[in-house]
Amino acid sequence: MTEALGKGLLDDGKGMTGLSQSVGPLALRRLSPTLGLEITGQALNEAVRSLSTETLNALLAEHGFLLFPGQTLDEATQAAFAACLGKVRSEGATPRIRYVSNRPVDDAVAILPKGAMDLHVDQCFAEHPNKATLLYGLEIPSKGGATRFADAVAAYAALPRGTQALLSGLDVLQAYGGSETTRTATLDANTATWRHPSVIKHPVSGHALLFVNRLMTRTLVGLPEEESNALLAELFSHLEQPRFRYDHQWRQGDLLVWDNLRLQHGRAEFETSQSRVLRRLTIEGGKVERFVQVPGDQTPGELTDVSQQPQS
Repeated sequence: MTEALGKGLLDDGKGMTGLSQSVGPLALRRLSPTLGLEITGQALNEAVRSLSTETLNALLAEHGFLLFPGQTLDEATQAAFAACLGKVRSEGATPRIRYVSNRPVDDAVAILPKGAMDLHVDQCFAEHPNKATLLYGLEIPSKGGATRFADAVAAYAALPRGTQALLSGLDVLQAYGGSETTRTATLDANTATWRHPSVIKHPVSGHALLFVNRLMTRTLVGLPEEESNALLAELFSHLEQPRFRYDHQWRQGDLLVWDNLRLQHGRAEFETSQSRVLRRLTIEGGKVERFVQVPGDQTPGELTDVSQQPQS
């Protein structure tokens, strides 16, 4: 494998982007013009030996998420792959494995969701939000339950210049949990919160990204409550436009890895009488950095509409 893998492998050299490419034993296929790369052709442990840590991280930064379909993974294999991307969030010396499941999972620690979940960023309410998330599909409902993504880099780039300028000096308060109905409620003293810039710099690409999300962003610090709520509502609606979105329809054996800063994620409704069981590991991130526009630099342009593209 060459370092070209992480620098636009599917670029034909003429400014055009191909949809698929074979690289050695691996087959790579774009899932849309701007988001998602499917990697097939080997079992995960063999694919890891073909892709360096540097290349995996470059691919993740370039495409937003990586899909490895048709895998058979135990906890140890998934954790070993996660370690190739960075430091796995752990409890002592043990990887912090969770099951996102609507039913109890043996003796494992399970997160028990019911129905849809708004877009959010994992650990945005902490000083160091996660770098990446890995979900592995164990049991999948026959309908619904897609993981929904929104591209915060593309969304920021498409904002009016005046809105970008307004946000450049604003911070946001992120709080664990939350919803539209609880945004104005008094925070419990034990609720985890953290203040972050509203626009941050992606640690790999350097692009600006909009760091507000419907589920956990509480307020724009320093603005009157009414003004903050109105601007946040506008930003949430902007982020959730189809042109910035991609829905992943799960199949058993899918391993999905995404950039937790560039991509906000949520969950579509599903029939809760059917099992939806996903195994989750996360990669630790660092302290986020405010994006500062350098005079003369160009903000990344508006990205291609992906709403009508084939989706997995």
